[in-house]
Amino acid sequence: MKWRDHVETTDVSCRACGGESSTFGQESPDEQTYPARLEARLNAAGIPAEVINAGFPAYVSLGIRNLIRHELIHDQPDLIFIYTGFNDLNPFVHEQHKPT
Repeated sequence: MKWRDHVETTDVSCRACGGESSTFGQESPDEQTYPARLEARLNAAGIPAEVINAGFPAYVSLGIRNLIRHELIHDQPDLIFIYTGFNDLNPFVHEQHKPT
């Protein structure tokens, strides 16, 4: 599930995955993204869990940090996984997301 499509419940733990297009699952069905697979594995192991996919294509580390600090934190996840770094090495993407 993509971020903000989740259903809030109190009987499950909440995990969040922040990152770039590889977290978002660009060109992949939702169920094939690593956050969706993580959720499925946790639930199959008897661990009731909801995993929020907070990946965004073309984000760099700064954008992901801001997403966590200003948006994702309001969902109060128990644990946040961060997968980033590739876009920080791409000068074209990095130039678009420079802090002002």
